[in-house]
Formats: sequence, structure tokens, C-alpha cells
Amino acid sequence: MEPYLKEQGVTDADVTWWDGLSWFGKRHIKASEYAYSSAWLKEFEKQGLRSPEDILRKLDKVSLCYADYASKEEMLTAVLKCERLGYSADDYPLPWQLQKRCSEFTQRCFSSGQREWFRESANRFNTMNAFFRAQMREGKV
Repeated sequence: MEPYLKEQGVTDADVTWWDGLSWFGKRHIKASEYAYSSAWLKEFEKQGLRSPEDILRKLDKVSLCYADYASKEEMLTAVLKCERLGYSADDYPLPWQLQKRCSEFTQRCFSSGQREWFRESANRFNTMNAFFRAQMREGKV
């Protein structure tokens, strides 16, 4: 495993899960995440948001963002783009290897009656990614 993935909280089990998926399985997961984001984008358009920066900030507040990084250099390039928006390292995209754990955490919260806690807690963070990184540090994800 690449050291930067470990720094992001990716475990050997996460890598094994992601690497064990077929090309189609990975595409399906990515397509599902993109469809979720697209639905939010349409909602923001209905709300009258037009500025790309405002739309991105709003999307990052309600939706996780994942990215493929072939190297630490690619990851750092993405971080620099996020920093231009005033984001911190906790806000930038999560590795796709974390998608399963993040999804399971969300499902646990929503199915165990913690929906309101989830929303209120996530709202205290700049982005949904920052919220999930905090939950990972606490061992909840």
C-alpha cells in the first residue's frame, strides 16, 4: 500500500476490498456516487445557485468527494486546488478505497436513529469529507 493511502486512514482491508472489485464494480460505485452528486447539483440549480464556487462549496458540504490518486504527487496537486478554495487537508477528496467504510458508517447512522446527530455533526464541518475524516480519527468509520 502506498504510504499516503495509509496517511489517509486506508487500511489493508480497504485496499483488498477495492482491488478485489472488478472494473465494472468500481465503475458502478463511482457512477452511483456521481449520480448522487448530480442530483444535488440539480437541486442547487433549482435553488438559484449559479456561481461555480458556491455550487462546489455547497456540494462539498452535503456530499462526499472521492478521487483516484496514482501517486502522492497527484494527491498533492489536488490538495493545492482545494487550498485555493480555502480548504484544509481534511476537506480534500478521500481515496476511493474508503468508500465502503464511509457508506457503511452512513447506513449505520441512518438505520440506528442517528440521522439528526449525523446531520448536525456534519454541519459543524467545512465539508462532508472533513466530517468523515474526524469520524475516522475517532474510530467511528
